[in-house]
Amino acid sequence: MNRKKVVLIFPPCVVKTFGKNGGDGTSSEKTLAPPLGVLYLAAELIDAGYLVAVYDFNAEPYSTERLGNYIEDADIAGVSMMSFNLQDAHRVIGDINLLRPTLPVIAGGPDLILHPRYIEGTAATVCHEAETIVVPLVNALAGGEKLAEVPGIIYRDRNGSLRYGPPFTPVADLDPLKFPRRDLLRDHRGYSVIGRKRGRKITTLITSRGCPKRCRFCAHNAVSYRFFRQRSADNVLAEITQIVRDGYEIIGIVDDNFTADKQRALAILRGIRAMNARLSIAVQGRVDAADPVLFSAMREAGVKAITFGLESGNQ
Repeated sequence: MNRKKVVLIFPPCVVKTFGKNGGDGTSSEKTLAPPLGVLYLAAELIDAGYLVAVYDFNAEPYSTERLGNYIEDADIAGVSMMSFNLQDAHRVIGDINLLRPTLPVIAGGPDLILHPRYIEGTAATVCHEAETIVVPLVNALAGGEKLAEVPGIIYRDRNGSLRYGPPFTPVADLDPLKFPRRDLLRDHRGYSVIGRKRGRKITTLITSRGCPKRCRFCAHNAVSYRFFRQRSADNVLAEITQIVRDGYEIIGIVDDNFTADKQRALAILRGIRAMNARLSIAVQGRVDAADPVLFSAMREAGVKAITFGLESGNQ
């Protein structure tokens, strides 16, 4: 059986540092957290029968030669676009177009949800959460379906005119989504959570999308459609059980607001504590959720750090 191969790429993130008195420093590539979004998409594609490879150029050096080797046998390539790596993502797409002009390229990611638009050089641009889009889209590009029937995308027709797929409806129930395919990453020890603890096996986890609050200055709700959704505690604990079994030592829970629902958070934390897993965990929350019972449960579960958003000090 000739199975099509999809290569998913997370571009490098070049971070500019600043010298004294605001002067420019040197640019350097910085390894951040694992690219959770593309691992979710990989799970959907593998379940649909595709061969999938994931390459994170935030965790290994980028070069056109290396990229060329990775896409040499690809049938379709996907590139993730974040707000902080746009320049690099465009560079990767341009390099793919030069190296393999006929290879279909898909662009997607949070920046395209925040600012929906067509990305030149792509066969289609995904402007929404892609777990339910990626398989129909790849099927269409592989010749099995029509692009016009794929929701949430922008593409050019044969005449070069922009076309839009049908309206997209966000997934309301997150529990049926497949767990990310963390096993596809080449190096699990080069990552960091809040900039520390390199050298240990690290992963990220998301247990909810969005936030029930409505802060006008926050972009996260725009990315999540102002639609707060939570996975059940049992579903989260099933994924954490898998994470522990696979030998991870540090988890970054990257919810916009893990503390939004205290009872659900407590159920997850107490479930982790019952595993006796010796995990180190970092979470994100809001200052107004500070609570002795919740924080005690965090400590017992292995939470070492909680990061808070800084709301305006001017009422």
